[in-house]
Amino acid sequence: MLYKLFEEFDSGVRSFFHDDSLQKLFKYDMINESVISTSRKIRHKWIELESKSYSLNEIRTTPEWREFFCLCDELNRELWGDQGVTSD
Repeated sequence: MLYKLFEEFDSGVRSFFHDDSLQKLFKYDMINESVISTSRKIRHKWIELESKSYSLNEIRTTPEWREFFCLCDELNRELWGDQGVTSD
């Protein structure tokens, strides 16, 4: 889990959630303003979180991480509706 978060997700959130990328997707009607807003919140929260060290247990239990995962769930619902959110 730590590898997926701090290696794979980190590079994706820094590039795919960058304002330039989001604006291109918006320009071509691939996303709406709500998706842009949530994506910006996720990117900002990620940059804040990754600047500190966390144990796996802390990632699962701290309020800051819960907020981050809730934002990700919100984005998932905005993009895919209820069928996109799983409990896995």
